[in-house]
Amino acid sequence: MQTARWSIILCGLALAGAVACAAAANEAATAELRKLDTPPEHLTGGAGSLDELVALMMAALEKGDKDALHALRLTRDEYIDIIVPGYVAVGSPPREVDPKTSEFYWKLMDTKARYFADALVKKYGNRKYVSYETRLSEGVQEHPWYRDHGQLRIKALDEQQVLHHVAAGWVAEVDGVFKLHSYEYDD
Repeated sequence: MQTARWSIILCGLALAGAVACAAAANEAATAELRKLDTPPEHLTGGAGSLDELVALMMAALEKGDKDALHALRLTRDEYIDIIVPGYVAVGSPPREVDPKTSEFYWKLMDTKARYFADALVKKYGNRKYVSYETRLSEGVQEHPWYRDHGQLRIKALDEQQVLHHVAAGWVAEVDGVFKLHSYEYDD
């Protein structure tokens, strides 16, 4: 009888321990999910709105300033730490991507962005624009850590009254800061 009583007590303690462990695991999982709601870092520089970003882009084009154009793009760390893991459906956990793969895609995008920026400056740079209007060719896509606005299409009227159609790629918005992924576009 004594052995049965001890068995019941030990089973009860084991059950209580299992419940406590499950509760602790649930709290830990909830805390991890809360972390997933915010990106691991924020964007630096950029603009406070899509309109401001386009204004900065057009000012850089007017000056033919490639460095100013590149300053409006995501940095390597922003792309690898926010965009790559955060490119999932809302409610999904971040993607885990091998660092070599992330680096490969960053280099690919960065190289294309530099060529596209060079082409933009060559085609639309060093002229005065008197007005422009912006539209997005593909609207807005929601992701857990950021919003994508894309792709940029700008009708710009220069001082000679020539209308130019300037195209650029997707714009990332993180906590109200806007930066271009790239100047590359694909539509």
